[in-house]
Amino acid sequence: MSDFYLPEDDHLGQEDYHQLLRLGWHPPTRLPREFGHDFDGSPNYFLDLAQPVAVEDLAVMAVLTLIHVHAAGHPGRLEIAHVVAGAAKGAIETGEQEAYIRRPLG
Repeated sequence: MSDFYLPEDDHLGQEDYHQLLRLGWHPPTRLPREFGHDFDGSPNYFLDLAQPVAVEDLAVMAVLTLIHVHAAGHPGRLEIAHVVAGAAKGAIETGEQEAYIRRPLG
């Protein structure tokens, strides 16, 4: 989870960053360089989980992040969105190289 690749108008606020840390997310360890990406580190807030992963705790953390950082409402109103690039993940004849696919969760 990162603001680095988003337009400034879409960035989280300072309180949101503090909330991510309070929820247990680790801060970014390295931001991409101006020209090219430095793969030593992460530009994202992240988790470093021990095995076995406590999936119940992870689910609670994810939901709390959605509620308190991203102001998500009821889970029934959430949508999943992913990028489909080219025909590699299925032909979407929109005339564009990428298309966003949205569908309700659940």
